[in-house]
Amino acid sequence: MPGRHPASAEHPERYVAWGESAEADELRRVGAVTRALLSDRSWVSRRVETVRYLTASTIERNVSFDLDTLRLARLAHQAGHPVDAPLLLPLVKLRKNLLLDLDLHYGDGTPAQVARSDQDSVAAQGVVLDALVRDGVPSASVSRAVAETILSAARGMPSQEDVETLVLNEPNEVELWRLQQNLAPEDGGTRPWDELIGAGGEFTEWLTAFTLDFMLMTEVSLKSAPWMLKFRYVETQEPANMLLRERLNLVSYGTLLAAPGVGAASREHLRVEGPAGMLIEDVDLFDMRDDPDVRQAPVAAQGKRTFERRVSLDRAVIYTSKPPRGSYYAAVSMRVNPAGFIRRSQYLIFLTAIVLVAGGLAEERWRTLSASSNATEPTVALLLVIPTLLLAYISREGDHQILGDLLRVPRLVVAFTGVVSLAAAAGFVFGLKCTPLAWLWIVAGVWSCVVFVWLRWVTYRGHAVVHSVTQRHDKTYTIDILEFS
Repeated sequence: MPGRHPASAEHPERYVAWGESAEADELRRVGAVTRALLSDRSWVSRRVETVRYLTASTIERNVSFDLDTLRLARLAHQAGHPVDAPLLLPLVKLRKNLLLDLDLHYGDGTPAQVARSDQDSVAAQGVVLDALVRDGVPSASVSRAVAETILSAARGMPSQEDVETLVLNEPNEVELWRLQQNLAPEDGGTRPWDELIGAGGEFTEWLTAFTLDFMLMTEVSLKSAPWMLKFRYVETQEPANMLLRERLNLVSYGTLLAAPGVGAASREHLRVEGPAGMLIEDVDLFDMRDDPDVRQAPVAAQGKRTFERRVSLDRAVIYTSKPPRGSYYAAVSMRVNPAGFIRRSQYLIFLTAIVLVAGGLAEERWRTLSASSNATEPTVALLLVIPTLLLAYISREGDHQILGDLLRVPRLVVAFTGVVSLAAAAGFVFGLKCTPLAWLWIVAGVWSCVVFVWLRWVTYRGHAVVHSVTQRHDKTYTIDILEFS
């Protein structure tokens, strides 16, 4: 009978647990190979990743792998994979969120086939089962119920509550990890499921990883493995909350980008391209083992891990070489390019401020505006035209979403300045005279001066960034990786 040893006087018939079956052995073998290739990434000789901001909440990643085929074959063989059998190659782990697009190609541009979701789920199941045995759990203690629960966690989409529960390290509360019943004796189980997931170790680490992430895999032959693979995908992320000082452009706008490629190859190049109309000021690399949304203090990483960086006005590049695995994020700081809306609008506001302040003082001292004269008509026309010109800049279309968000407050302020100057002109046209008219113009002019000084400061800081980055754009600097604690 399948699943049982032959009975004899010396060897009485006994029950064979699912964990000791041929099916379980094959799953653990696949898991051992996948785990070896995920843990030792030396078979990726170089990984180059280019990140582009499509919107504030979507980014495009273009990744290329240079493969060390000999090293790949050696690692797979050592883990127990037959040389002649096709290999499901785990390229990268990706978060289980909405992927809008995904392409995989060989180095020559030929399309490569992405493994089906059920294939990577089974491979993940094998990794977790292998880790369970490595943690010292006897094979006889692993039931089919355990295996099916692991597969369900690898295949399912975690809820936001499950994600938060895993971040808080409360594994027994994860809904995807619910076992319908404890391990039944007739199924070979002897340890309750809650004890297994509460024991920690590699089992819990891998189960957590495959609950949150899935593997992008492709089938290759070890005898003719490709030398390069390229893939592109679009992912969604929570947009960074803009602080008021960032919206006022008093400080640089900072955003965090997950850097899963760091530590996933012998050498990594991470390129971050800034949105159109933005200047990249700097970039840093952090190891954030906890939730990046939780406020933490950055300190130098243990072991003095370092990376190299090169920054130009439109992109930043991070170079790493064999850092330990971690949860890395690139912190990118950017500024609005002052050569656009801000610089042009400040000149018009400065002209408005001069006209308003000078006209108000002249009215207060000599009643120049109150005197009916054709000489004042050009002034009124000028005050009516300038706000119109300013308003033309406010509704400009085609800006990148991040740039538009950062320019929203400046444009509103410029629009309000236009309304203020129109109010001053309207007071003159509708017969306001003497001191009330003078103070209306002076107040409007002072407001315009304040706006001009603010825009001038923003422009100055932008030019300082341009100067600083230009001075060092052709140099590569070695910097400490920071970690949060």
